[in-house]
Amino acid sequence: MMTTSRIFCDLEGVLIPEMWPHLAEIFDIEELSITTRDIPDYRGLMRNRLRLLRENGVGIEGICRAIAALKPFEGAIDFLERARSFGHVVIVSDSFSPMNVSLLKILGVGDILCHRFIIGEDGMIAGCAYWNDLAGKHLCLTRYPGRDRPTFAIGDAFNDLSMIRAATSGVLFNPSPATLKAAPDLQATSSYDIVVTLLEETCRQSSGRKENERFSRGRAMGGQATRKQQENPL
Repeated sequence: MMTTSRIFCDLEGVLIPEMWPHLAEIFDIEELSITTRDIPDYRGLMRNRLRLLRENGVGIEGICRAIAALKPFEGAIDFLERARSFGHVVIVSDSFSPMNVSLLKILGVGDILCHRFIIGEDGMIAGCAYWNDLAGKHLCLTRYPGRDRPTFAIGDAFNDLSMIRAATSGVLFNPSPATLKAAPDLQATSSYDIVVTLLEETCRQSSGRKENERFSRGRAMGGQATRKQQENPL
C-alpha cells in the first residue's frame, strides 16, 4: 500500500493568478503589481501596499469585489483533486483573509494557512496579522506534524523556498527567473502533470523505505529468536 503524504501548496502563482497585479490593474495603481517574485521582503512590501490602498481610498469591500472576478488557472481544480488522492492537502499562502475567500471556495479548499487583514471601522485595511509572523512558510510542517508521512511542497516564489526545502520533496511551479537563480538546487516545472508524477514518486519511495525497514526489523527479530533457541535448547 502506498504511503499517504502531507501536501503543502502555495496559492498565488500555482493555483490562481497573482492577486495584487490584478488589483493594480483594476484600481490603476501600478505599484501594487510588485510581488514577492520581485521583492522578498514581504513585511516591507505589505506596508507599501497598504499605504497605496489608503492613499487611493480603496477599502476591503472593493478589494473583495475585484478579486471575485479572478478565476483559477486552467487545470488547477483537477490538479487539487488528483493531489488529494495522495494525501492531505494544505494551502500555505501569503495571501490574506477575507481577500482570498471567493477563490478558496471555487477551489474547494479545506485547510489553509494564510494571513488576515485587520479591518478598521471605516472599511479600510488598518494592518496585517501574520499566521507565522513571517518567520517562513516552512513552519507549516510543524502545524501538521506526522513523522510517519512524507511531505511534499509546491510553490513559485522566494517566500516558498524554505517550505520546499524543508519538505521530503518538492518543486517550484512556473517560477520567475529571479527565483530560479536563487534556487538552483530545486526542481522546476510548469506542468501539473509533472507535479503529480513527482508527488507519486515521493509516496512510492516512502512506502519502499518503510517496507525495507519492516523487513529489516523482522530479520533482526528472527535472528534474536534463533540465538535464544541455540542458547536454550529444549
